[in-house]
Amino acid sequence: MRPNIFQLAENPSCFVKHMHNHKIKTLLILCLFADFFMGNPAAQSIYVPLNHWAYELLDRLETKKQIHAALNSTRPMTRDQMISALQRLDPKAVLTPIDQQQIEQLKQAWYMDWPQQDAPNTTRWTQLAQSSRIDPWLPDLIYRDGVHLFSAQTGPLQVYGNPIVIRSRSYATADTLDGIEREFSDGNGVMLWGQLGAFSFLTDVRDTRDYGDRAYPRGNATDFGLGFVQGSKGQMYHDETTAYINYHNNYLDILYGKAKNQWGPGRTGQLMLSDAATSYDQIKLQISLPHLKYTTMLAWLKHYTTDYFFGNAQTKYLAAHRLEFSPWNWLELGLQESIVYAGRTFEPGYLNPVMFFRSAEHYLGDQDNALMGLTWNLKLPRRTRFYGELLIDDMTTGKLGTGYYGNKYAWLCGFKHIDLFSLPNLDLGAEYVRIRPLVYSHKEPMTRYQHFSTPMGYPTGPHTQTAILDLSYRPHYRFQIQTLVQHSVRYENSGVNTGGDINDPVISGGPLYIKFGEGLDMPSTSFDLYLDVQLALNLHIKAGYSYSRGKSANRTDITRRQWTLSFTWNTL
Repeated sequence: MRPNIFQLAENPSCFVKHMHNHKIKTLLILCLFADFFMGNPAAQSIYVPLNHWAYELLDRLETKKQIHAALNSTRPMTRDQMISALQRLDPKAVLTPIDQQQIEQLKQAWYMDWPQQDAPNTTRWTQLAQSSRIDPWLPDLIYRDGVHLFSAQTGPLQVYGNPIVIRSRSYATADTLDGIEREFSDGNGVMLWGQLGAFSFLTDVRDTRDYGDRAYPRGNATDFGLGFVQGSKGQMYHDETTAYINYHNNYLDILYGKAKNQWGPGRTGQLMLSDAATSYDQIKLQISLPHLKYTTMLAWLKHYTTDYFFGNAQTKYLAAHRLEFSPWNWLELGLQESIVYAGRTFEPGYLNPVMFFRSAEHYLGDQDNALMGLTWNLKLPRRTRFYGELLIDDMTTGKLGTGYYGNKYAWLCGFKHIDLFSLPNLDLGAEYVRIRPLVYSHKEPMTRYQHFSTPMGYPTGPHTQTAILDLSYRPHYRFQIQTLVQHSVRYENSGVNTGGDINDPVISGGPLYIKFGEGLDMPSTSFDLYLDVQLALNLHIKAGYSYSRGKSANRTDITRRQWTLSFTWNTL
């Protein structure tokens, strides 16, 4: 029986449960409220996957000052947001042929979202579907738009679908191996998305089998970057799903579903919210204006222990908000906060969109894991961009520079130069990341800043430093070459807790002062070469070579070489 208002008032726990059970109704009421007060809905679109090459295109155009205030450090962006940014191209901008071809390819792939766009040009898929040998027996629903394997419309409902295929083969040699180590991955799935009035929806389901010579988890477990995995000797199965409904009306988007986020300009990772962990359930509200973007989110994370899949599954909550704005065309700034809390399902202070979370956390008893940060994106002359991010987990300003364990912060800085030596589409980038001891950890295990076993922030975790040099060249819009040189050092705990493990916070009796670099240093240097060839729309063949050298736990040098070849279809 539904509780009445007197029962809710007399029993707060009943009120919390009632609010939790009716969060979907609350979301729908918000959508209807926005629709009533904000007029007719605009064109709809889904979010652009975080690994899509369109983000790189937008970065290049903005670094060359051909687009202003794209506000693309808050990702994912919707197709509508990205198209709007591309439509703000400077009328005097002189695009390279490759930039023009990539924009035309987006118009072709997103024809239903591009305003006043004619039907797409013929693609290789339509040429195949309309060939004399195939067309007579192929249903009209198959590749009729040249982009999607399946497309249909009934009334106001539009539905599109594509299969997902991933095949990857890796071979490695190392000082510690007797022969060649093999690691294979076979993934299959389906992506369905569509539009109905003011709502867009997407379901991306992928089931993957990894198998080979490396050690895999046994039984029901988890692995880095993944959620549920089921492993046995020589293989591991896991499924990854992104699924959401998004309501859009003019400048407002409200998302409910399971997805990832990236907050910050970093190219190798972000300090507050990166895509290292698996996707998570969330309700997200975003307001997008010409020079301002505000995002607020409530997410459900999983606290993983060895008993997680044996009757002890535990849930914790992430509240986060970010304001990104451009006071001038040459500068973009971002202010952001996040809170991980547990033990209650509804905390009004963390749902207040104009509340400073740090103040709310103090008001609630200083029991949660609070982080705050600043990002910047500075566009300099001569096709150069300088960017950075500062993350503060905890800080006592009077003890800065002393190594005090409570000063938990991290910073990232980098630059990117476009068209190096005036050679079109030759880009150079560099990035440095330094994360102090104990960042992301917390006194309570439940409120560690991680989802399953993966940090929600930068993937290396605490007490690390990383330097990266990146050179990429795109001689053709279907072909890209990229080299990456990286040197990183992890300072692990060795007898004394020096803050190198996110799962091991300093407790009573632990060291009060930990200088950066204390502990067992584990340096590694790597060189990577990648080739990406697009055979047709969303059909890629990728090849890679990696050489790395580092130290093992017993301080011996280890050299490793790895070759990878992969085939992907509709993974973007």
